[in-house]
Amino acid sequence: MPWPLSGALAELAVWFANADVSLGRLRAHLEDRRLDVSEVRCWPHHFDLATLISFPARGGETGYVGAGLSPGDGYYDEPYFYISAHPRPDPATLPKLPALGHWHTHEFTAAVAPAHKILARENREAATDDFLKQAVDYGIKVLK
Repeated sequence: MPWPLSGALAELAVWFANADVSLGRLRAHLEDRRLDVSEVRCWPHHFDLATLISFPARGGETGYVGAGLSPGDGYYDEPYFYISAHPRPDPATLPKLPALGHWHTHEFTAAVAPAHKILARENREAATDDFLKQAVDYGIKVLK
């Protein structure tokens, strides 16, 4: 008799595997731009798969942009890709995102592309990659 959650865990494994591929491509793209970008890894404090980009920001601070996949949490009951920036940008400075995503500004600020929007796209891979690249560029731009 299969474990009751085996189907859900298999689906989550697919999301993580696909995120590893997309984030790996994003990482290579950012390295080509000579940005300091971490390995893609699973971060245990949120159980998300992500990479972290660091760069000189305004006022001599170091800016950080995180790009990753969350399996879901108290904010979203589905997997979602996100791009977050630190220090936290002023919500008034946030540009329009590709149609796949939206800005989340309650308790944290991040560009978010939820699973249901990704699944509705014909070319999910290209749409996700485009969202990740554009949102990372926006994150870097608002901090520099």
